[in-house]
Amino acid sequence: MSGAAAFPGVTVEPKPFSRFLARLNPSAATLPDVYLAFACSQGEPQALRHFDQLLKSRVPAAVSSVDASRSFCDDITQTLRARMLVGPPPAIASYQGKGSLAGWVLVAATRLAIDIVRERRRWVNDGASELELLENLVAPGDTEREVLRARHGEALREAIRAAFDSISSRERAVLKFHVLDGASIDTIARVYSIHRATAARWIQGVNATLRERTLARLACVLALGKSEASSLLHTMFSEADVSLRRHLAATT
Repeated sequence: MSGAAAFPGVTVEPKPFSRFLARLNPSAATLPDVYLAFACSQGEPQALRHFDQLLKSRVPAAVSSVDASRSFCDDITQTLRARMLVGPPPAIASYQGKGSLAGWVLVAATRLAIDIVRERRRWVNDGASELELLENLVAPGDTEREVLRARHGEALREAIRAAFDSISSRERAVLKFHVLDGASIDTIARVYSIHRATAARWIQGVNATLRERTLARLACVLALGKSEASSLLHTMFSEADVSLRRHLAATT
């Protein structure tokens, strides 16, 4: 089989792959790519490693014309990886071999990059503050929270943004995947070829990191002690949660 020869160590079940091929009409040139895509859709670990290498080596250069910053390129790579490998069915299963897998992925990466930049501009041009968007999500009779929101809302949002920007691109991707898409521990473990206990530790770790860095930023900006900052964050928890979700959505 040409796919197995092109990607040593990648194995698939022959019958499901034959059924998959029967629905397509790939050329001989793209048959190895179809083999790899199918293996990735099945979560085959070695195939995922090959796919990761394709993403890391090709995507940054493809999206640099949209935004050449390293953080942007890393975020696109990680977000695209999650989108391609999450299902059912995962997006990579829709690859039909009509062109190279690399070319197909790079088109998707470019579209994703453009969409994200457009979304960022839309939020800026609309001029809507997160604080205003939170108005209908907070109980109007909660006087203490109203006062804290009015007094410290901007500091809280800035602290969350700074904490979010400080974590790695993989941590941001996993957090988006878990918080926005509702991906389970098992799904994250499968996509990243790790044990579910490791996936759980990743999520717990990034949540703890975000909280600690948000607290540190709040304490610095508002000249509060750590316990005071923690109390403030606890009181404003619903605002912090919504602000984080909006920040995640704006970068997805």
